[in-house]
Amino acid sequence: MGFRVMAINTGSETQEIFLNAFGAEEFVDFAKGDVMANVKSVARGLGPHVATLLAVSENPSQQAAEGSYVGNRLDTQEAIDFFARGLIKVPFKVGKLSELTQAFQLLEEGKIAGRYVLDTSK
Repeated sequence: MGFRVMAINTGSETQEIFLNAFGAEEFVDFAKGDVMANVKSVARGLGPHVATLLAVSENPSQQAAEGSYVGNRLDTQEAIDFFARGLIKVPFKVGKLSELTQAFQLLEEGKIAGRYVLDTSK
């Protein structure tokens, strides 16, 4: 789509993943300072032209720029093409169901990079 990628998340592990594995050019840690001011600063005072929100909690949705929540058919086809070419990566860790309490603790501390899948057979 021709846009430069800025990732907004928290934690050094997540920052490393976004910058090195996902190809983001910039990283803003939402736990450090004013997120909106930091985003505008990184975007040279203008803010983003496009925002793709992948957060599962409500707060980032409230801070995101308003606009269209869907694209058109061409945007959808282009996104599917990105996936088909292996350009979309989702980091995940598989843990044991017995680690549920620790997984929640890590989630609350903002220390989970990507998704945490619990194997119910363990």
